Amino acid sequence: MAVFNLTPSDPSTFILMGIPGLDAAHVWISIPFSTFYIIGLLGNFMVLFVVSKEQTLHKPMYLLLCMLALTEISTSTSVVLKALCIFWLNLKVITLSGCLTQMFFFHAGTVMHSAILVTMAFDRYVAICNPLRYATILTNT
Repeated sequence: MAVFNLTPSDPSTFILMGIPGLDAAHVWISIPFSTFYIIGLLGNFMVLFVVSKEQTLHKPMYLLLCMLALTEISTSTSVVLKALCIFWLNLKVITLSGCLTQMFFFHAGTVMHSAILVTMAFDRYVAICNPLRYATILTNT
């Protein structure tokens, strides 16, 4: 218990413990984290690539899907990279500015994620309620 009471000499740094008591299993715990992160990155980049190359997909709903993929990439990157640094490299110290930066990008990504989902809901609402006027109401411009 004495290990948990030690603090660094600089009060503007924090020690992230990872998962206490499972220090020996951090490498095994990091395998699902890194696997899901890589799968998520590949899937989101595939969506971005397909929509950018196919001209028929340059419509508002597919552009919103691209924006959703970008926010998903930024949100997952802001959290998972530090977790993998803790698990693989034993880099448990984070500065106050680093913590605030990570929190900013995570929360900004989740707010953007929610805003894009609301915009997608509005797009579907217009498509269902005004199907004949949908093409004139929602255009790329």
